[in-house]
Amino acid sequence: GISCVPRIGYNHIWKYLIEDVEFKKQLSVEKPIVKGYNFFKSGKVLGLYSKSENGLVYVKSQVQPSYSKGGSVYAVKIIIHANSEIQKAFCPCPAGNDGRCNHLAASLFAMEDIFNKTVNMKETDTDQLPCTSKPCTWNVPKKRKQEPSTIQGVNFQKHVYGKESKAPRAPTPPVAVSQSVNDFESIFEKIKNTETKTGKKIGLSYIIPHTLPEKELLPPSEPESINRTPAKWEVVSPVKDAPLSMSDIEQKALRAKERLFDSVNDIKEIVEMTKGQHETRMWFDVRQPRITASKSKRCLLRPTTSPTKAVSEVLYPKQVQTNAMKDGIESESSIIQIFEHETGNKVLKSGFFISDTHPFLGASPDGLVDEDKIVEVKKIVLKEGESLEDGMCRLGIYKRFEQQLVLNNNHKYYYQIQQQLFCAKRSICYFIVSSVRGTHRDTVQFDSAFWENIMPRLESFYFDHVFPELVYPRILTGESRWNKDLQFPRLA
Repeated sequence: GISCVPRIGYNHIWKYLIEDVEFKKQLSVEKPIVKGYNFFKSGKVLGLYSKSENGLVYVKSQVQPSYSKGGSVYAVKIIIHANSEIQKAFCPCPAGNDGRCNHLAASLFAMEDIFNKTVNMKETDTDQLPCTSKPCTWNVPKKRKQEPSTIQGVNFQKHVYGKESKAPRAPTPPVAVSQSVNDFESIFEKIKNTETKTGKKIGLSYIIPHTLPEKELLPPSEPESINRTPAKWEVVSPVKDAPLSMSDIEQKALRAKERLFDSVNDIKEIVEMTKGQHETRMWFDVRQPRITASKSKRCLLRPTTSPTKAVSEVLYPKQVQTNAMKDGIESESSIIQIFEHETGNKVLKSGFFISDTHPFLGASPDGLVDEDKIVEVKKIVLKEGESLEDGMCRLGIYKRFEQQLVLNNNHKYYYQIQQQLFCAKRSICYFIVSSVRGTHRDTVQFDSAFWENIMPRLESFYFDHVFPELVYPRILTGESRWNKDLQFPRLA
């Protein structure tokens, strides 16, 4: 207790924290008083203890830090003269070397509060009051560990000395704000009308949600049964609910690898049955366990780059269709028709090609010409007043070299074309880049030296990261990827 401590008032606190500092020609601020009072009112002073010796009173208090963790406290020590003058103080906090920190101020305000309550109690006829109505004469420490509460239940209040605190308002229950599909469709319709009137594209039309085309990109998924027999083009059987042992995972991986390499026997059937591409369920099934051409460059990572995100993009791509993607899909057939009319070539539909030597790779060209050529179409969006050539250079598809446009062999489109040629076993690609201001056509040859350089890296990435996740998912369930904390079984 603090029964032997002389009376401490606000004037003593002000003198020690402000006036004595100014007398020593040191910088004085009211921050310790303001924050210290809020510390005290917030219940951070847990206890006060004192003893008297040789005309001096030694006080020790326990004060919680501003952000307390694990129940830690600061032990504040104060020396007070019998005439109530504060002689010296110390606190182990970073700002308490000179004894003028927030924790010290909180301790002094706690002592002042006890003296005020004692005086008020004496001035009242306590004999007429029941014990439960009497103010307490000791400092009630705050619990160090508290139950967690919602943010709505937290009372954010600044305490000012000498002013009564307002009663906290009743917490307002959170209200969920939802946006209906009709609201988005109405906004999108207004934007499209404005674009039609002005003849200009509005960037917001590429951001807000919009309705998908009549033929959805992804057919509705069917519920999988644990005992369902996988189709012959599927690589991995459905994952069971029960956890598998490492031995079971190894056996499952061996079966999956065997099915992966056996799929080369069905290449012709798969190509024929997937000519509808995104309109067929099978197209999604056969490309899911493989590195497709559009992800080729994405899988070539630096040694210091984590593969987790790339694996997620390969196996769990987000089915998001922007307005630009929708426009590109809808424009593809008309762009190919113009190409046929201007060149005299007949473009056939293409299915999904699996590499007969590396069946973990696949590709879906936009079209086939003769026996040795493919077609790949890209629709790009230009800025206002930008030419097609400038737009292609801005996007990095082409580079200017000696006043000529040269295809950038470090762009993802170049990697995509090379993998398409490799998987389809063709040597030439008609590369078409189209926009509202014209069309650019180029002929791209298969670069065997380029492909031989990246093939080992793609194979390593697949069997080190993609294949383990395919066999027994960990990233999908929020765990760390295989071969980071847990090694995947090595296969022969």
